[in-house]
Amino acid sequence: MPGGVDDELSLTAYVAAGLLELHLDKNGTMVEDALACLKRNLSSVHDAYPRALLAYAFTLAGDMETRQQLLRNVQAEEESELSSNPEALAYVLLALLSKPEVSADDINHGEVLIQSQPRSWSPTYRTRHGGFSLHSSGDTPPCVLTHPRSLFSTLQDTVVALQGLSRYAALTYREIEGVQVLVKSTTGFQHEFHIDKGNQLVLQQAPLPEVPGEYKVEVSGIGCAYVQSTLRYNQHPEKTKVFALSVETSPQECNQTSRKHFDIHLQVRYTGQRESSNMALIEVNMISGYIPMKKSVRRMEGKLGVKKVEIDPDKVTVYLDQLNDTVRSYDFSVEQDMEVRGLKPATVKVYDYYHPEDYAVVEYNAPCSTETTKEDNQ
Repeated sequence: MPGGVDDELSLTAYVAAGLLELHLDKNGTMVEDALACLKRNLSSVHDAYPRALLAYAFTLAGDMETRQQLLRNVQAEEESELSSNPEALAYVLLALLSKPEVSADDINHGEVLIQSQPRSWSPTYRTRHGGFSLHSSGDTPPCVLTHPRSLFSTLQDTVVALQGLSRYAALTYREIEGVQVLVKSTTGFQHEFHIDKGNQLVLQQAPLPEVPGEYKVEVSGIGCAYVQSTLRYNQHPEKTKVFALSVETSPQECNQTSRKHFDIHLQVRYTGQRESSNMALIEVNMISGYIPMKKSVRRMEGKLGVKKVEIDPDKVTVYLDQLNDTVRSYDFSVEQDMEVRGLKPATVKVYDYYHPEDYAVVEYNAPCSTETTKEDNQ
């Protein structure tokens, strides 16, 4: 399961919260048993994510005493961890705003929580799809809108964060009344946007004449204005290695047998910071002229951790439930379908299904790749 649910206690709280969201009667049911189990094991919970998730579950259950205890622990001890975990932050927000009667203090606390996160929800950490929120005049709280791809890294934390933000938006909604957004530069540029009920969902934009430059935004009226500036550029980030992957073929020498068919041996393990990856995929691209031998590929379905395999003429895809720091080995055979001169290397890629940016790629050659290259050069 993606996100931070990677232990039995968190999974129990996750399922219990989901059932409570459906308004199932908790008395005498598995929900009541789950809540009792969670309460007995509170002393073993030490991280921000499970505490935030538990706080939300007990809020839905109406156990305000346990909820308050968990919220105090989260906010007092793990603010730095919350700032880098949008899913945990969203559960704290949901715990604050999911009581039967939400007070003004709860809403204000939620507002402070949203605005105090410099690494996850604030403009300093958003990509070119992100933005920032502004107070307009009057007593209207800030309007917080978001783009899923700009803030979150998995499907689960995106959904939970949007659920928390939607809850906050529903509690703080107020009709817009004649909002004007004025953008000015120090060199005389000026552009005014008018926002009312008729165009409040319509994108308005204007190019900035000077970049770099200094610009000022002034807002008047009653309502919320979502303003973003977009700067596009290319940057090569440092890549953290999260998978170790090696590929070998056998036999290694080129002869009549290995020219017709050979074996591919894969070894892979997870080297990231978590205990294990999410579901992982290994994609083995075929060398030109070779196709996978289906029976040998199907044998991998019985190997440890293999959920399924897919066979295409030019690629084999292996679905793994997860990977940890233990080396997993897989192998299958390929056969020559047609003779191709000048054989080039093919690639093998392993990647996290929910974090496709976490991957490793290696190349491999057929045993006779060198021989065909020599023949072509003669």
